This record gives sequence, structure tokens and C-alpha cells, in this order.
Amino acid sequence: MREVFDSGEFLTLPTKYDIHEWEIMNQFAQSQRSDRRRDELLDAIHGRGAFRAFTSAIYRMGIEKQWFAFRDAALEEIAKEWLEEHGIPIKPAVASQFGI
Repeated sequence: MREVFDSGEFLTLPTKYDIHEWEIMNQFAQSQRSDRRRDELLDAIHGRGAFRAFTSAIYRMGIEKQWFAFRDAALEEIAKEWLEEHGIPIKPAVASQFGI
């Protein structure tokens, strides 16, 4: 393991601390057309238990499929930007498999 880290040939993948899921939730909330829905989601992501409150709200509203599609697209964009930043080409077969 030390040999891998010391070689300089490998990149460290982003961690959950590098991917700000709260910001993705905020963007999803801001994208809502309904003022009531937008306000409820924005309220849910502030304060203690924001992730749990947000999850409860999307299920209560019946928009969990929209959320997961939005989140997946955001994560795909983050992955694409990370690959481009590190000069790693996206192979067509891999890109189509992951929707990139």
C-alpha cells in the first residue's frame, strides 16, 4: 500500500467531504417551480438533521425519483469535471454506461 501512495502514479479519489451533497440538495430545492415545495425543501436543509429532514420531505412530496435523477446527474458532472481536471479521457463505452 505504501508503494502505491509513494509512487505518485495514482490519484486519490474525491471523498464525501469533497462532494458537497448539501449544495446538491440546495440546488435541487432552488430548481423547484412550486414556491411552496421550494420553501419546504429549503427549510428542511437548514439546521440539525438536514439530510434526514430533506429525505423525509422528498418522500412526503412524492418527488424522490426526481431527486435521485437530479443527484445522479450532479454526481456525474462532478466525476466528469474531476476526470477532465486530471487529464483522464472518458472512454465512450464507460461514458455511455454511466450516462456521461
